Amino acid sequence: MIEEELIRETLRLAKKGLGKVSPNPMVGAVIVKNGEMISKGYHRFFGGAHAEIDAIKRAGKDIRKSTLYVNLEPCFHFGKTPPCVKAVVKAGIKKVVIGDIDPNPKIKGRGINYLKENGVDVTCGILVDECRKLNEVFYKYMVTEMPYIGLKIAQTVDGKISEKKGKSTNITSIDSRRIVHRIRSFYDAVLIGKNTAVIDNPALTVRLCKGRSPKRIILDENLKIDTRLNLLNRPLSENTLIFTTSEFDHKIKEKLLSKGVEIILAKKDKNGLIDLKFMLRKSAKLCISSIIVEGGSKIFTSFINEGLVDKIYLFIAPKLFLKGINTFSNSVTGLELIKNINLKFEKIKRIKNDLMIEAVVK
Repeated sequence: MIEEELIRETLRLAKKGLGKVSPNPMVGAVIVKNGEMISKGYHRFFGGAHAEIDAIKRAGKDIRKSTLYVNLEPCFHFGKTPPCVKAVVKAGIKKVVIGDIDPNPKIKGRGINYLKENGVDVTCGILVDECRKLNEVFYKYMVTEMPYIGLKIAQTVDGKISEKKGKSTNITSIDSRRIVHRIRSFYDAVLIGKNTAVIDNPALTVRLCKGRSPKRIILDENLKIDTRLNLLNRPLSENTLIFTTSEFDHKIKEKLLSKGVEIILAKKDKNGLIDLKFMLRKSAKLCISSIIVEGGSKIFTSFINEGLVDKIYLFIAPKLFLKGINTFSNSVTGLELIKNINLKFEKIKRIKNDLMIEAVVK
């Protein structure tokens, strides 16, 4: 079917915006006239021209009475850029074929209605599952007002993430770490707990590949963190957020604020820890649509216990520690770890001697 082929092309184009357009969706567009594909476009970066506008500008010829193919409903509202639907009508495009309706409450069918009211023929609902899969982060963010959550775990075959408490350990190979950096560049923020911040003293930037570095989030209930850590000194500190509770150290807070660290007060859960759902809702309001959680055991367990994980990236190294820190621990939060978590494997890949499993939580 020609419509499916062209929507697949818009999806291929849209993927070029991966890690560059968030919190906007990835969108591609194709313009066809008299059976000829005359222009292509995609959303290249956040704040830049949307896919439809990019394709219209790149057409370089009269596109009146042409057909526009796009994987997501054209926007109806003013944001960083004007409404795309008005540009489509002004260009004289006679038909628009759309993969799926935009879940954004500000749009959600209003763009389609505007096009129809202005004499444009509209078809919607082509390769819907594929369109939603591509923008799974955006869909969750719009529908639930919560960020999409990925868990990145590097462990031994026997399920250890460190040899012993308080010791930083490189589990996997440099090849696996390059892939981790690539994945990290797709997310708006990377999150760790205070213990991981202190033990590993990481930068949490994207260095082993090309891509943007995400914001950095640290969870620290009592704000007792060492202010000399890499993340808490410029330039990294200017893009780092710490969630804490009301029982914080005022001297440390003032020192962190002077370095550009953003301190956010969060509610406590019934175990005296930071309320993760409150933290995620607050993050969403800061336009953080996705978070990759990178440790440690306490944080992994808490996110799993709360049922907040959407995807797991599991890297397994051919090592046995026998003794050490487990990836998940029943005793971390005082709650029994949720049993029978069902996963759907999306990718299983060998990376030299390591094994990578990418799975979604069902």
